[in-house]
Amino acid sequence: MSSLFAFSTDAVATLADAALARAKERGASDAAAEVSESVGLSVSTRKMKVETIEHTRDKGLSVTVYMGGGAGTRRTSDFAAGAIHEAVDAAYNIARFTAEDGAAGLPDDDTFERAPRDLDLFHPWDIDTDEGIRIAQACERAAFAVSPQIVNSEGANVYTSSGHFVLANTRGFVGAYPYSRHSISVSPIARDANGMQRDDWYTASRVPGELATPERVGDYAAAPCAGAPFGAQAQDAQGARLVRSAAGLWPGRQLRAGGEWRCVVSQASFLVDALDKPLFADHISVHEDLTRRAHPGRRRSTKRAYAECAARW
Repeated sequence: MSSLFAFSTDAVATLADAALARAKERGASDAAAEVSESVGLSVSTRKMKVETIEHTRDKGLSVTVYMGGGAGTRRTSDFAAGAIHEAVDAAYNIARFTAEDGAAGLPDDDTFERAPRDLDLFHPWDIDTDEGIRIAQACERAAFAVSPQIVNSEGANVYTSSGHFVLANTRGFVGAYPYSRHSISVSPIARDANGMQRDDWYTASRVPGELATPERVGDYAAAPCAGAPFGAQAQDAQGARLVRSAAGLWPGRQLRAGGEWRCVVSQASFLVDALDKPLFADHISVHEDLTRRAHPGRRRSTKRAYAECAARW
């Protein structure tokens, strides 16, 4: 495991086991525990001057206790044995007095993925604060260089985060993996006779070497809002803007919210009774590949596959 973290994977798994053992001692019918740790750096500049520098180091343990059809959840950032016991006891007491829910509980044993694929999600970015500032300043500098119309900026940001987690339950399931996320973004402001226009652009990847250069991010962000047809690169930016605008019409957030099991079970989703019914026109097809290696969107999907254990690879 990377030296970025204070706890090894084995140490994190031991903490999860301690929470599950406490839940069984209290008489829980089932329990699940997730233990996670993450570190990160975020640097922001505005007009090439440093605005914010944030170093983060987070950790937490979340435990869900099931008592028949009742469930209770508690979280703690204290990994001391006493604090873990207190969190489990609190979750246990919630579960004891929670109304019965026929949908509450762990998935069936045959839905657990015991040998998940390595999706290559962990690629730390070895940069310090000074390097983050340099990248953010280069991004803004490139945006201002696009046109004299670029007169201001809402800032540039360089972000990197790495973490790892273990999820375990009383059915013998244990899943764990490390992950990383990185991005560079900028938001320039242009002004002409008709007023002011703000735009933005960003690059994001799990692999630092796959990020666009800060100069290219600055160019792409500034060219559309400045109305600057300065050759092929600016034209590419305009085309990319159209693609992004079209993608914004995709109702992904609404679909995700409608598909949440809590919404479906409570009959609060527009997708209730939608199984095997078309949601889109015949010429629209949607495919999500949860097995794409090092893909930016894989953390949430993969984590959900682990957590709900409902999808086989």
